Amino acid sequence: MIYQFDFKVGFLIPLAEMAGFFVLILGIMWLIYGVHEAKRRGSVKERKIEDWDFKLTKFLKVLTYLGFLVGVLSILSGVAGLMYNIPPRGFEGPDVSIFTSVLLIILGVLTFLKPMNDIPISSVVGLMVGSAVVAIIVISLPGEAYEIIGIFMNPTVFFAI
Repeated sequence: MIYQFDFKVGFLIPLAEMAGFFVLILGIMWLIYGVHEAKRRGSVKERKIEDWDFKLTKFLKVLTYLGFLVGVLSILSGVAGLMYNIPPRGFEGPDVSIFTSVLLIILGVLTFLKPMNDIPISSVVGLMVGSAVVAIIVISLPGEAYEIIGIFMNPTVFFAI
């Protein structure tokens, strides 16, 4: 009994309630990334300095590795908010904030994939389109399909997988 831990109550629900905090942290991180890119290029629009002439600071390395962890946690926060219909803490509505959850998932995926410079942007777009297709399928399914799936397992867990 000591080692019994409910993952939903002990981890996912508090994480979903911290959605606003994750949006704030991700916004600050992406602003720092934008300022760094503008400084690295020498301009916002065009590249004036070559890549090998710019030194990467330890702060930015730590921020990138921290972004990997924050990206995973924000994806979990957005998915948990959508799965269990949990609004962010301080949100006055009774239901989930779909905009906040979707924003967390998109920014979380981009922040998670930021350290991988070799990955082309087309794979990120493909991942987003695949997720959008799954979301459209889930929304368009009739109620009978949920009942049939509900016989075997929880439908929200089934569609999250």
